[in-house]
Order: sequence, then C-alpha cells, then structure tokens
Amino acid sequence: MDFQAKRVPRSYRQTINATPDQVFPLICPVREVEWLEDWDYRMIYSKTNLAEEGAVFSTSYEGEEDTIWIITTHDSTTHEVEFVCVTPHQEQAY
Repeated sequence: MDFQAKRVPRSYRQTINATPDQVFPLICPVREVEWLEDWDYRMIYSKTNLAEEGAVFSTSYEGEEDTIWIITTHDSTTHEVEFVCVTPHQEQAY
C-alpha cells in the first residue's frame, strides 16, 4: 500500500480567567506541569530550555506513539503561540 500523508489543520481557542501576561508563560512544555495533571514531555531542543520559537519537544501518552512538537511562533508581545505537531504512523486525525 502506498503511503498517503495527511495534513489536518487545527485551531484552538480557550478562555481563561487570567491576564495574558499570567497565562502566556505557562504555555511551555516545562511549565505545563504546573497546571496540567500527568503532563510528561521530553525536551529535544531549546536554547533556553523553555518555550521559544524553534524549540522541539515530544510528548507521549500511555500506549501511543510519541508526538513531536515544534514551536513555530512564540511572541510574548502579542501572546501568540503556534505549534506544528507530528505523530508518525498515526492512522487517523483527531
């Protein structure tokens, strides 16, 4: 069977009762442990060991293949963050 790559764009918006300056630093693989129960990650690349443009980390969940995350935008002025994530061999989009 020939490989057929799938691209599935996703967008997510969440409302949190806090200021952007309070929340934005917590959108970080290192700091997510402070608010997300059972958070587990492995930092692959980061100059500062925190979230930054170009940082790469992976996450895994019990029984699933690792997902690789690349931070493509990280702007503390506009509080904008974007990720690209890849889960090799994933058969269906979620």
